[in-house]
Amino acid sequence: MKKILFYTLFASFLFFNCAMAQKCDLDKYQANGQKYIQENKLEQFIKETNVCIAQYPNLANLYNNRGTAYKNLKKYDLALKDFTHALELNPEYVSVYSNRGNLYFENLKFKEAIDDYTKAINLKPDFYPLYATRSVIKAFNKDFAGAKADNNKALELGLSKQSYNENNKLINELMQRAKVQSSNK
Repeated sequence: MKKILFYTLFASFLFFNCAMAQKCDLDKYQANGQKYIQENKLEQFIKETNVCIAQYPNLANLYNNRGTAYKNLKKYDLALKDFTHALELNPEYVSVYSNRGNLYFENLKFKEAIDDYTKAINLKPDFYPLYATRSVIKAFNKDFAGAKADNNKALELGLSKQSYNENNKLINELMQRAKVQSSNK
């Protein structure tokens, strides 16, 4: 019995020391991260991110990265937790607001998605992709006037005419669908 206890403790000691020996090289992490994402090796990316978070627990971009991986794996609760923590660490991190907004949108939480995109726009008011995406979310939320206004603002700031037209087409289709649904009631 003592031998089993000794070997168990020794194995735990070795495992703990091996885990603690892992170091995070942020440059290598960034390079590997792109590769893992392109190759859809998100679980491996999360493992490397965990090592970096253990070493650098106050880097918001690490939580944003892991949150994005969790979102892609459809682990929405974990993604939301990471995005929210990233914003606690850096409340002016525009891409986290858009990432969390996308998560909300994907889960049909339109109001929350619009709120996050609005916060991102307040921080970066000249970035047309934020308006373009918020226009689509507003359309799904049946705020068609707001959707058109955002799409117009995106065009004014640099959205291509083709993307503008595609967004308008979607907005108009959703508006027509809403009219048909309300007339069928």
